[in-house]
Amino acid sequence: MVVVLGGSGVIASCVASAQNIPQPEPKTLETVVVTGRLPGPGLWQVTNGDKVLWLMGVVSPLPKNMVWDSAEVEAIVAEADEIIAPGTAEPEISASDMFKMALLARSAIAATKLPDRKVLQDVLPGPVYARWVVLKKKYMGGDRKVERSRPMFASQDLYFSAISSAGMTRANIVWDRIAEIAETNDVPVTQTLIKYPLAIDKNAYKTGIAALAESRIDDHDCFTKTIDGLEADLEIMKRGANAWAIGNFDMLRRLKYSEVRPACKQTYDVVMGFQKKPELAGRVSAAWLAASEHALQRNKVTFAVLPIDQMIGVDGLIGQLKALGYVVIEPN
Repeated sequence: MVVVLGGSGVIASCVASAQNIPQPEPKTLETVVVTGRLPGPGLWQVTNGDKVLWLMGVVSPLPKNMVWDSAEVEAIVAEADEIIAPGTAEPEISASDMFKMALLARSAIAATKLPDRKVLQDVLPGPVYARWVVLKKKYMGGDRKVERSRPMFASQDLYFSAISSAGMTRANIVWDRIAEIAETNDVPVTQTLIKYPLAIDKNAYKTGIAALAESRIDDHDCFTKTIDGLEADLEIMKRGANAWAIGNFDMLRRLKYSEVRPACKQTYDVVMGFQKKPELAGRVSAAWLAASEHALQRNKVTFAVLPIDQMIGVDGLIGQLKALGYVVIEPN
């Protein structure tokens, strides 16, 4: 039954009043990180006649409270002729460089703190600090020590605390488990490791420490970028962690992992005089590809692991294996 009071004029007035009432902003539900026993993604299969390379893609971070159901992988690894580790680049630090860094270590640690007993509230713009307080409470609880840190280091602490608080871990749980299975079954592991000399420029390093200690570094911009992008980065990481755990490759293809990184890392590297070495990524990929080709020529069964962002894409290693004439079968 519909009851009309006061005629159409009153109804119109009520509708107008309702329209003027402030409406709550629509909220996007946060992704919940999965837990429990989960299968992980399917395996890629690369073949050369009767020789097969089984390939697992990995991401980081992964769900902290996931139990990886690795039975299929365990069976393959246990019977494999060889395991190929993910490619990495590792600096070779000379004894001289170690001594230089040790001499400056105390100064470097002191430089991570704001001078003159200042706290973040003293150096950050009011609106930025207000947003920091909200995120710190959400992801770091009542941590007070971080308030004494320089913005770039406080932002790093927040970033990695948020990952853990959101139910994820950066621990290399997949490769650790595979290496354990390989060791148990005496399966040889081939490391595709590129080593490069790390020359520490003591003057540049010392200058960077002094600039930090004297607050001559403007790290407010990267701090603000961290605050601005943290929740969006977490969503990408959570969706990726979930997609890996349940084996959703379509989702993993769409996510842009290469764009997710702490904003202040680049600022720190520049301040401390650390040089970027873009050529290392190509050298690491080439080493992994060479090891895989060698395995496909001699092994009946090989198992390998790669970060998914190195596998797929225009220049990914899967595409390179196809270009070399190997047959590639994608996981379901």
